Amino acid sequence: KMKVMITYGRRAPYPTFGWQMAKAFQQLGHTVIFLPVRDRPWWGTALKRVIPKRWKARWGWDQVAWANRLTLSAVERYRPALLIEVDGDLFSASTLQLIKRRWGTRLGVHLVEDQFREPPPPALFEYDWVASTSRIAVDYLRDAGISRAAYLPFATDPDWFRPSPRGYAAQVHPLSFIGAYSPKRVAVLESVADQLSLWGSEWDTRCASLPLRRALRDRRGVFGRGLVRCYQTSKLCINIQREHMTTQDEAGRPIGTGLGWRHFDVPACGSLVLTEEVLELPDAFVPGQEVETFRSPEELRDKARHLLSHEPQRQAMIQRARQRVLQEHTYLHRARKWVEWYERRLPNTLTHGRITK
Repeated sequence: KMKVMITYGRRAPYPTFGWQMAKAFQQLGHTVIFLPVRDRPWWGTALKRVIPKRWKARWGWDQVAWANRLTLSAVERYRPALLIEVDGDLFSASTLQLIKRRWGTRLGVHLVEDQFREPPPPALFEYDWVASTSRIAVDYLRDAGISRAAYLPFATDPDWFRPSPRGYAAQVHPLSFIGAYSPKRVAVLESVADQLSLWGSEWDTRCASLPLRRALRDRRGVFGRGLVRCYQTSKLCINIQREHMTTQDEAGRPIGTGLGWRHFDVPACGSLVLTEEVLELPDAFVPGQEVETFRSPEELRDKARHLLSHEPQRQAMIQRARQRVLQEHTYLHRARKWVEWYERRLPNTLTHGRITK
């Protein structure tokens, strides 16, 4: 057994991913230090409120500098065998070099989004393992010289994301979408606005569509237990990729890349995902049997109407998807993969984002 340090955020707007990964390592018998380096400390909030704007660049809270100092101090104190940074971009190359040289800690990073920058940040070259939720990003990183890049999707925590005790009777929202405003999402969601419940930021200030503004339930978004309740009370949860998480399929048509949290959390909560097509989706689910997909607003509208009027089919798909998630896509499965990589010391057997025997 070993000591594992995980760095991320604990409070909104950060998802529960970080501390649920920490919980999974604990369930495997490892000692875990969860370091919320992305959360603004109380004194950082105080400075933000009292310092004039023209002085903030010099005297305000510097998240990157603070995270580097805090992590160096924590590593010196706890001496973890493995450090996993969630999301990347916080630690400098010099900080990572010092951690490896002085304490011998192995380093991993799990990239979430914004993984296609040219060139990759220098710090990424210092990690022993670079995991990404996008196969396209893995290919890009390997082409850029990061040979130890590997594909590792999100997962779910079935103790946190679980069906409502009331079952299907609790599902009062025919269609739901949870996410921030974007022009792409407006164009898609207008086709089902009459049955939609919407949660997310900037819809009240940037969206000109009156039907979507009427569908808005919370303009700040939802997190934690509120997010779980949204999934539990929705019959169909729509997923639309962000604009920058888009690539092309073999026919040259645009397609999303990188499965999101909701692809796994929604089935765990006993609801059905109606998702824009995503390149990695067949790796995790069987489209048409465990999840439903669409390529256009018209297809979204037609499939939503069909599933809402064919309840036995919808419930059967939910059961198959939830069983698949519990068998293959929990944070315990992802934690075991990190342990497997660590035990191999250097993952020289990584090829094209897959682990080979």
